[in-house]
Amino acid sequence: MEKNFIQTVSSTAHYAASELVDRLAQSQRETRNWTTDQDEAYRQVCHALNHCLDILRQTGCNGESTRLPSNTLWKIAGNILSSGVLQLHAREKPRGYAGDHIMLSRIASFWTCNHPLGQFFDRFFQDQAAPMAVRDRSHLIAAKILAAADRQATQRPSREFHLAAIGSGPAIEIELALRKSTDTNQNAWHIHLFDMDPAALAYAHAHLRHYISAANIHQHRVNLFRLPQNQTQSHVIPPIDFCYCAGLFDYLPTSQASSMLSTLWNCLRQDGSLLVFNFGPVNPSRVYMEWFGNWYLLYRTPEELQTLAESVPIPSPEYRVGDLQNKTIVYLEASGL
Repeated sequence: MEKNFIQTVSSTAHYAASELVDRLAQSQRETRNWTTDQDEAYRQVCHALNHCLDILRQTGCNGESTRLPSNTLWKIAGNILSSGVLQLHAREKPRGYAGDHIMLSRIASFWTCNHPLGQFFDRFFQDQAAPMAVRDRSHLIAAKILAAADRQATQRPSREFHLAAIGSGPAIEIELALRKSTDTNQNAWHIHLFDMDPAALAYAHAHLRHYISAANIHQHRVNLFRLPQNQTQSHVIPPIDFCYCAGLFDYLPTSQASSMLSTLWNCLRQDGSLLVFNFGPVNPSRVYMEWFGNWYLLYRTPEELQTLAESVPIPSPEYRVGDLQNKTIVYLEASGL
């Protein structure tokens, strides 16, 4: 990036941060420390944040290029922004990445902190298109899991139902499915959780065992980025009836994404199903995620997901592409049925 452009962007970030601080200070005075009228206070906080984001958006700076100038933003407004637990968690990445199991479980439950201003920052975070699409994604996956389990219980009642979550995190989707399940044969369910973070696996196991025998929950701590090689070498993933990958493809370049998709497709039983998600480039939350949280993703269009499917290859009659929240998230659904 050219030096002059960096200076211009940093100068704009300085201005945006100063505007944010001034507008929040005015809001604090008018609402008596954001306590007298919660709805009006939140409206003013949203207005201040959106004004700041509009200024940053006009720089045309995105992706990793925002990392350095975003430091200017936080140097000026960081003391205020830090009261927002969710945006601070994304930026600090205490477990090494922004979308860890803590973040995802808080998004799922629409969690906010109790700080007078921080609660509004958290609410603003939760009201963004990206978290809304993540919640929609969880409910869609849960519905697909239930449909697959019901189909197998009807067509092959004597066979165990093997379910795999690749990059499982807190496994919110599986918990949602188990809560809603009317299947009287849940003892036939075998859940395989694949993640790099032992804390995420422990969290998921602790929640899922309330619905299903702990003996049927299989934890696999693996390097997800090397899963295609491990699968070839040691058969990490057993034959699966339903496999989903909610967020990993957001971090995989094309060659790795193609290898991963091939691995997941080939681990399915003949009549198994696969569901893979990726954030789309129209993500309206991108400026907020990158400037406030240094949260960077590899975006894919529906057409690029289709190209990945063709590279495996997955036969065209056996997959379809869909989207959530107006293409904030796109997904590929494939089935051997």
